[in-house]
Order: sequence, then C-alpha cells, then structure tokens
Amino acid sequence: MTQSRRPVPADMLLLNERRRRMPGSTQQREAAEEALISDEIFVSDEDQLIEAEPAEELSSSAGAVGDVVLRRPMSQVSLAKVSWSGPIDHDALQEAMLCSPADSREVLERFGLFPDEQFWRDGGGAALEATLRASDIAVLCSLVSSGSRLQTAPIIRAARLPERLTGVEPATRQAVSAVLSAYRRSSLGYAWHGHLSRTESVQLHRERDEAAVAVLSTLRALLGER
Repeated sequence: MTQSRRPVPADMLLLNERRRRMPGSTQQREAAEEALISDEIFVSDEDQLIEAEPAEELSSSAGAVGDVVLRRPMSQVSLAKVSWSGPIDHDALQEAMLCSPADSREVLERFGLFPDEQFWRDGGGAALEATLRASDIAVLCSLVSSGSRLQTAPIIRAARLPERLTGVEPATRQAVSAVLSAYRRSSLGYAWHGHLSRTESVQLHRERDEAAVAVLSTLRALLGER
C-alpha cells in the first residue's frame, strides 16, 4: 500500500519558540525552518486503515498527564461588548471567550500563568473548551518567568481561547469548533509574531480579522444575539 501524507495541526507554541532559538545565519535559519515545518506539519502513514478520531470527538478527560483543560460555559458567553461595525475589537472578542482551568487546583499548580482567573460555575452543559498540552504549558511558564509579562500577555491570552464547543449535537459541534480553532490558531500566530518581530504582518493581521468575522457571526447565531 502506498504511503500517504496528511496534514496534521502543528503545535504553534513550540514551533515558534523553536524557530526563535535557531542559531546561524538568516539563510541557515530559513532552511532549518523549512525542514522543521515539513517535519511537523506532515506525517507519513503506512497501511493506515482507520482515520484518526476527530478532535471534537475526544473527551475532555482524555488528556495526557500534565495537560490542562480550559472551559467556559456558553451561559457565561456574551458578545454584547463587541461592536457590530467598524474594526474588530479583538481584545473585547477574546475577553468574551477566554477559558479557565476546569479544575481550580490547576491554578495553584500553574501559579503565575492564570493570575486573574475567573472560575465559571459549570453545569455540565454546552461550553467552549481548549486543551493546553504539557509542552504548551512549559513554553508559557517560561515566558511568564522571563519577566516580560506585558509582551507575552497576548500569547497567553490567545492560548486560552477555545478550540472547540462541547455539550451540543454533532453538526453544531463540528461547525462551531472549526471556526473557533481557526481563530485560535490565527491569534496565536499574530501574538507570536508580535513577540518575536518589531514589524507588523499585514497577512497575519488580515487572517486574524477574517477568522474573527467567522467567529462573531457563528457565535452570535448560536447565542441569538442578532
């Protein structure tokens, strides 16, 4: 059976951190980045008979040791502070979606990473959700310990954005999770670029705005805020 190459979501936090630490000249770093992207975005599967389980099907409790599940009940989500016209206020949009550790003990263990944490009373219904992997936590904690909180705050905020919707029927879950994960990825990319570069990226800015429009229209329809 022939080998196939299928796209796999890259770990954006680690990818950018490893890029930043690459030694050598600009040409060497660019070549190394191309190899890194090729290695991390694609994997080679041999004799694959069963597709991997979609991310939205995974249980919140299925995370590996060291992972932190973040949640925000839909009952605690409102886009009332996000303007209907003009430039998108990403600060207001992200504030409306920020997720918190599902287990309050995680805050004590990760003290400094969630200093302004709010705990939502979770009744087990529909909720926004994200998972911070142990590797993501390590990178975020290293940023916090570096003392540059103002510079790294946008990265931590973007990492707390939801990547899926749980507690709803499958069709709604899949549709909403797709736009949530797209906005989270674009926000992480934009935040990391701002942290590592002094120049503005027009492309990343446009991608984040486009993803935000999809999130706004989808969540407003879901919440009935029309």
